Amino acid sequence: MMNKAWAFLKRDYLIATSYKAEFLFRLGSVVFAVPLCYFAGESLALRATAAKHGGSYFAFLLIGLGLLGYLTVSLRSFTRIIRESQMMGTLEILILSPTSVTQLLVYSSLFLYIFQTVRFLSYLAGGVVFGLPLASGNPISAIAVLALSVPAFAAFGILVAALSVIIKRSEAIGMALYTGSLLLGGVVLPVEDLPVWLQAVANALPITHSLHAMRLALFQGASLSDLVPQLVALGAFALVLLPISLGLFALAIRHNKVNGTLAQY
Repeated sequence: MMNKAWAFLKRDYLIATSYKAEFLFRLGSVVFAVPLCYFAGESLALRATAAKHGGSYFAFLLIGLGLLGYLTVSLRSFTRIIRESQMMGTLEILILSPTSVTQLLVYSSLFLYIFQTVRFLSYLAGGVVFGLPLASGNPISAIAVLALSVPAFAAFGILVAALSVIIKRSEAIGMALYTGSLLLGGVVLPVEDLPVWLQAVANALPITHSLHAMRLALFQGASLSDLVPQLVALGAFALVLLPISLGLFALAIRHNKVNGTLAQY
């Protein structure tokens, strides 16, 4: 199993680094994003509202954008994996190989999640230069939040990929989930500033619980016991939605195999 994971990881790394300019731009974009977050925090009249989340809107926004990257990877990568395999004519070969559907999705996304983790750490490192208050942070709690957030986000991405197998074009659904998470999930505005009925919608999104927990862990040193409500919510998303999304994806693949439309896109 580890040999398969390493093979996929090595393949994706070699492909990514073969486009050196694009690879360096994606990694180096953090250099521009961090100052933009800092100056936005200095100029926007949101400091008082965001202060309770970390002392500044800069800190609030930086973590929001950093974690949003994981959701972006989730909503785009699985659909891209399937689409590229269809275009290259390798999807049927992969499906017929000893590699299961679950392994195909997990291994093919490993590099993207690792790369996003490097970017997230770069956000934090760059933020420290501009005064990001991490001295009292709890790294164990932060790692736990991230470990539950990734599968929770991935569940939504796999659902979108399953739809892309059936209806071929699911970008609009992915964009709706991304936009909803951006506007309602506490990325740029605190959830408690939203109307009450929108707060209920926000709480149905995993990124809402992820961001709240991550800010508490990094800026207030919250322990695992302090984060039980958020960790339970993220765990529920991961434990319930992830198996469902994988099952639906497998059904979508089986449906197209029976109909002979697996390679159509």
